[in-house]
Amino acid sequence: MNIKKGIGCFATAFMALASWAATVDCEFATIEHPDEWDPASGKGFQVVVTPKEACAGQDLSVHLHWMRVNGYGGFAGWQAPKKGVVAGKKYTFNFKPKGELDNLHHYAACVFLAPGGDYNKKTVERFVEIKIPPPPPYPEMPAECRFKKSYIKIDEQPSGSERMSCSRCTTTSTRPRRGARSSPSSR
Repeated sequence: MNIKKGIGCFATAFMALASWAATVDCEFATIEHPDEWDPASGKGFQVVVTPKEACAGQDLSVHLHWMRVNGYGGFAGWQAPKKGVVAGKKYTFNFKPKGELDNLHHYAACVFLAPGGDYNKKTVERFVEIKIPPPPPYPEMPAECRFKKSYIKIDEQPSGSERMSCSRCTTTSTRPRRGARSSPSSR
């Protein structure tokens, strides 16, 4: 393989990675995650956590939650806790969540330290947002497509007869209401 071609491919891949990656620096770790993830891609994503200091008796965990526009949607997944956390070492958590969730707005990855990886005993935590791209817009309506207003409307008149009108014509007909007695002059 040509060395220049190999370096060019590596640089292109690195730039693609850098364009989607986001880095969050918090008090206990540096968290790298995709800024945006498209469920239609069929591929998963990674959350990479680099602890700033060793935490004796603490396990590093990541839980993934899906969120709606107006709040919490549900639990989306987790990875086994990493035991024996070493400062400066990169820990990778792989996720491939379902993208076909009702009202999915974004994902939230919860990175935390806890004894035994138990969320209820966490000592520190940090949430990071992974955005979902908006759905593609609907195609424009063809110019030759015309919608016509068409309905039948039945109004009940106070005189006891029903009035029917059609939006396609200008005539209206009046007929006696069911069960109404006809007047002697109309017999």
